[in-house]
Amino acid sequence: MGDGMPIAPDAFFVMAKLPSAFDQMRVVIDESSLNQRVSTSEEVKAMAAHLGFENSMLAISRIASHAWHIRGDLKAQLQLAPHVFGDPRLAPAIAHLASLVPELEIFPEQHSAVLQRLLVLYGREAVLGESREGEQLVFDRAWLAAAVPTGELDRDTPEGPEGRRDWIAYLIQNGAYNRTEESLAVMIRPQILFRDIVESETAKAHPHFCPIDEWHREKFGLSLAQQFAVGLVVASRADTFDEKKPMEHRSLVGGAYVAEIAKLLGHGPDVLLDLLSADRSWYRHEFEKRPDTLPNMAWDRIPFEARPFLQLSNGELLAISPRAVEAWLGDGFYHRSLAAARDNGQAKRFLTFYGYLVEEYVVRVLRHALPERGGLGSCRVFGEQKYGRGGKLSPDVAVDCGPDLVLIEVCGGRFAIRTVVEGDAEAALEELGHLVFDKSEQLDNRITELLNGEWQIPEREIAHIQRIWPVVVTADVLQNGLLWDEIRERLPGVFNQPKVQNLTLLDVSEVEQLAALVEQGHNLVELLRKKASGPYAELDFTRFVFETPSLSHEVRSSLLDQRWLAEVDRAVEAFGFDPQNTEALEAKKRARDSG
Repeated sequence: MGDGMPIAPDAFFVMAKLPSAFDQMRVVIDESSLNQRVSTSEEVKAMAAHLGFENSMLAISRIASHAWHIRGDLKAQLQLAPHVFGDPRLAPAIAHLASLVPELEIFPEQHSAVLQRLLVLYGREAVLGESREGEQLVFDRAWLAAAVPTGELDRDTPEGPEGRRDWIAYLIQNGAYNRTEESLAVMIRPQILFRDIVESETAKAHPHFCPIDEWHREKFGLSLAQQFAVGLVVASRADTFDEKKPMEHRSLVGGAYVAEIAKLLGHGPDVLLDLLSADRSWYRHEFEKRPDTLPNMAWDRIPFEARPFLQLSNGELLAISPRAVEAWLGDGFYHRSLAAARDNGQAKRFLTFYGYLVEEYVVRVLRHALPERGGLGSCRVFGEQKYGRGGKLSPDVAVDCGPDLVLIEVCGGRFAIRTVVEGDAEAALEELGHLVFDKSEQLDNRITELLNGEWQIPEREIAHIQRIWPVVVTADVLQNGLLWDEIRERLPGVFNQPKVQNLTLLDVSEVEQLAALVEQGHNLVELLRKKASGPYAELDFTRFVFETPSLSHEVRSSLLDQRWLAEVDRAVEAFGFDPQNTEALEAKKRARDSG
């Protein structure tokens, strides 16, 4: 570069060290960090057995709900600590530790879920308000001991193939458990997938079309729209996502309120209660379906996400945690749809159809961000096309940006329990085969055929395309150098053709983030170039955005915004409220603020 030549913003990074996935790991509080003897798993169970069930579940629920809004904010957590722990020596000891470990997490989400699971299985039977002397001190120690089930990482060094794959499995498991995503996107995405797209004429003509709403009415007694409306208003009533609510006012919903909204929908309360909530015995039965091993103790919160409200003895409902409620309103629609499909003997058909829905969703999000305006710099978004005598299919999405062509292969699959709960390395690598390796090879083959002239982008000659950007959209996976080492080892010959750039991995939420940045005026190809060729090439797109000064991570696709506001209005009107009266306006405000 000659003297005096201006340097473009983001042209280079100056770093003391390259960023790593391990930089994202926070240090959680435990017994050893405070110089206390580390409890055994049996001792942790004994602590849970000493604690009264309903009081302790309420306390943990409120901590989890309040801490949800201060994740990563050590100062706020230090202010909360004296209000949570009864031992007056504990808060100063934690403050001292925090001065030494600035990435400390005092109220990690996993501690809450571990203790709630232990309470379900072993907690002393006691109703709300019934307490026993010494419970507070036991609770304090139990909170610290909740780290015990995660145990020490008994893994080989990552240098060898076996050690590397073991760590890849752990990072997938940890990333899936601790991922954070904007609640609005989590909750509204399934409504676009299972209602808007499924109800389109194109979807109804799909060879694997599934009448998902009909299945839900048959199995659960409520339509998809009614389920979302019910979940939204009950979560709002529990102040689950209200960051301004005092901790002592969180989490409880009166049984009479649930009965009233059920009546407004023309149902008895049991329909809603069976869908949203369960008593202790139901959770115990669900947890006991899997062995009481340390991995299950540490990572299995599935029953809480299936029914996120605990039925208390006084008839009230307790919101178990924000994660549980968010999961029910988000991915819960996928899991309930799959359960309904199984009841109809159509699980395989549903999974194929769901893959199509995710492909169509990515097309919609990108088309919304890149409307065809014509003129210089305009991009065109295409779905898959058939070509050749055998009816081959082009990549799921193609974005024509003049000299640049973005080709996207979409995978709607997910990691299974063996990976995300049990941390099984063999299962993780097998699933990565379907979710990443196979899709990458498929996209590589389509690119070769494009370059060979077997298919083309409408009104675009291959000779005029200077760069091709391959993208695989797949399940959420915490990207890291070890994973990319595995990709390079498994796929040594992919994306080596002329014009083809480095591969980019995204999940669906990152497609939304990418689209939101494009809506803000950022260039799609420039974003992919900076991500794929810089120090964040082997890390999540979300991390790249968060740590790039010129990019705002607080962006949201206007498609999601518009759909959310419309859905909140529909939810209020679903219960027969006048959408302009005071109560309805307040309910809509709470629901909108939740997003």
